[in-house]
Amino acid sequence: MKFMKLLLSLMLISAISFALMFAILGGFSETQYTDTVEIEVQLGDTLWTIAEKYMPEMDVREAVHELKLLNPTIHENYLAADSKITIPLNTNFDTDSMQALN
Repeated sequence: MKFMKLLLSLMLISAISFALMFAILGGFSETQYTDTVEIEVQLGDTLWTIAEKYMPEMDVREAVHELKLLNPTIHENYLAADSKITIPLNTNFDTDSMQALN
């Protein structure tokens, strides 16, 4: 019985440590972004539409994956209007997307 409690305690400590490291490091993005910007989520936005709009140079599935890694606390099926989401900022944005940031 003591062995099971010890094992469960170690597993819980490991899981909490992993979750904290993941949150602090912002996920395990394959791409390290030096510049990011926060945008305000609009009513009806999804990770897919945000990826299409702000990351047009990437395959949209890859872009959604990167957005999830940059924003580990967001729920992928529900983005609240007026909440903030971090997106990578790079030189490949199209002009409309850059104007939308201002």
